[in-house]
Amino acid sequence: MKKKWIIVAGALALLLFAMGMGQVRKELPPEFSLQTLEGKVMDYAALKGAPVVIVFGATWCPECRIEAPEVQKAYLAYKDKGVVFLGVYGGQNDKDVRQYAEECRITFPAGRDQGQAAYFSVRAIPSILYFASDGRLVKRTVGVTHFDQISAAIEKVIEKK
Repeated sequence: MKKKWIIVAGALALLLFAMGMGQVRKELPPEFSLQTLEGKVMDYAALKGAPVVIVFGATWCPECRIEAPEVQKAYLAYKDKGVVFLGVYGGQNDKDVRQYAEECRITFPAGRDQGQAAYFSVRAIPSILYFASDGRLVKRTVGVTHFDQISAAIEKVIEKK
């Protein structure tokens, strides 16, 4: 009897996972926007025509703090090549996110998550989404991603121009 419930629970979990996977967005939508900690709105119009890297994390996430210097290094390497970086961080308020960005020495535009993670079906952090200049999602990484991996993903995005 116990084995039967395990099988049913496993099938249900698989079904829910598959249903959630169908919601994964494959492109940067025209209604996308993020208000940065500086009060600037980064929206689809501002991002259109550029490769975009969106980093998802949270102020309370230790793995995100490990990944932050790697992303910052990639930002510095690619910002002059037209690649736009955005940080979307979960936190209780803008003050928490600002403090996190300062502690992690993040200098790319960042803001508090206001539904962007849910919209892109981000279920684990840290996660990074890589969009080509035409807005198509090219790659998604989950877990701590190091500079070499970020750089390789960005190179693929740049190739998709």
